[in-house]
Amino acid sequence: MPGIGMMKYSWKQPPVFFSEPGDYDYMTNATKYIPKDISGIEKSMKEILTNIYSVINYCDTNLYFSTDIFALEKNWNSLFIINDEEQEVLDSEKILNIGLETENSYKELDDTVSTYFEDAKTAIKNITAALEKLEATAKKVENARKQLNNKDEGMRNAAKTYLENVRKNGKIYNYFNLSKIGKWVY
Repeated sequence: MPGIGMMKYSWKQPPVFFSEPGDYDYMTNATKYIPKDISGIEKSMKEILTNIYSVINYCDTNLYFSTDIFALEKNWNSLFIINDEEQEVLDSEKILNIGLETENSYKELDDTVSTYFEDAKTAIKNITAALEKLEATAKKVENARKQLNNKDEGMRNAAKTYLENVRKNGKIYNYFNLSKIGKWVY
């Protein structure tokens, strides 16, 4: 079932929780719109991060901190000697800095992805709770309507009072205004 009014999940538009419905707001079958699980997306991104880390680690151990890089520097820099002084053509410090910058960039990327999914999961949890609340209230409204014909005057009066509160303070959610709760994977 497509989620009209719910934004498509992307990096530009992550799941976001806007507001919780009021105590008297309701929607029948609201839980049909419960957000999809994003663990598959998270797993795919974690696999990509693992692959990136493998490449960084390979470069780190086989290039940046290997004896080859220092031998390359020695040979390359001894190629040009002016006034008996080797000329610096290759600076291993700059290459080593590239390795450190790459590692730091990876750590920042990993932290960003982790934070992104923590925030998305929190938003989805809140949206799910809001949808469950709407459906639970809808069941109370339905039950109160049934109680209007109850032979017990106390039950009828309680149902009338409840439905009056719903009428005054509640809002009926539907397919079109559901996005006021948030936007999520759908």
